[in-house]
Amino acid sequence: MLFSKLLSSVLFFSLFLQLTFAQIIPPGDEKERKNPNTPKDLNGKILDQILRNKSLVVTAISLLIESRCNQQVTINPFNIIERSRCRNLAADTMKILDYHQEPAEEVTDVYVLRLTFKTKLFELLNSLDANTCLKKVIGDIESRDDFNLYRSFFQCSQNKTTALEYIAVFLQDYSTTKLHYFYVTKILMNDSSKYSELFIKNFELLSTLIDLIAEQSEPGTYEPKYNGDAAYRIVDYFPSNSRLNTEYLRERAYHYYVPSYVTHMLSEKYRYPPAYSYMGGFAFNYFYEIFFVEDLKVFSWEVILQMLSINDPVITDTLTAYDIYMGHEGAFFGLNFGVNHYKHEDFVQKLKTNPSHIYRKIINFLKY
Repeated sequence: MLFSKLLSSVLFFSLFLQLTFAQIIPPGDEKERKNPNTPKDLNGKILDQILRNKSLVVTAISLLIESRCNQQVTINPFNIIERSRCRNLAADTMKILDYHQEPAEEVTDVYVLRLTFKTKLFELLNSLDANTCLKKVIGDIESRDDFNLYRSFFQCSQNKTTALEYIAVFLQDYSTTKLHYFYVTKILMNDSSKYSELFIKNFELLSTLIDLIAEQSEPGTYEPKYNGDAAYRIVDYFPSNSRLNTEYLRERAYHYYVPSYVTHMLSEKYRYPPAYSYMGGFAFNYFYEIFFVEDLKVFSWEVILQMLSINDPVITDTLTAYDIYMGHEGAFFGLNFGVNHYKHEDFVQKLKTNPSHIYRKIINFLKY
């Protein structure tokens, strides 16, 4: 009974993927990929509609997290209690993330406006405490000789949960697209009269902070002080003892803090054991930020198998490997484990050669 239910779930999700992604390329036929700039065919139009459907996207990500949890975290994947915990983990992960999306044509040329922590974002934009913290962080980034993003938020919040919440919610995307910023802009353009003066002020402060971060030099490097003095300053975006501060990854640090906050909440609020908490935060970054993106119109069989948690493909792109590693280290930081438990160079190299080995090693460390 249980096995047949599991099999039907896999078959259903396989069908879902085949309907969702416009064209599936069998092994050996990679040359047949379509040019993404060509006009959309019927499959492409169907794909557009599916990927614009928030409930389908949320369901897909939740199923992926649950599937990976059953495969890697449970001791007996056919145990009803363990499977139930994985199902609850996926649901609670999505509850924390509070994912939202909608068409984006009115504001920017990206495919859809995506944001996480929607309710929390609006709460914090109405918060006096957040106002104080945003002002402090902006002051620090403009004046300190040794700015550290996490330290600055921690000093104004005085606890790890709030510091991670502020960074994950406010800075969930400070790339050039900054989708959550555009979402709020769209809301305000429609009717700003519904929102308080504090909300507007905090949104202006958030805009200033995002712009300041974009202007900074890479983490761990030196730059002239704003006042023109000959002295130099250090700008770090990861916790002070992280080796990632020596890498050129400043614009990608949200891959670190969103999984960190989600993992921390799963552990501290929902009381999941470390391996489960890690899986929730890490898997979301792994699936959504790395693979489950709207511009992947064509999937190889290897990626489909990976998304079904049957195997883990070798990661060939170095930046993608670092994105995955940041989700790992961020999750460890959220669990209060040492951020340098694995050297990032070794982890990235494993992703390029034998990723399944490093994933099993991490989960076994957390389980036992």
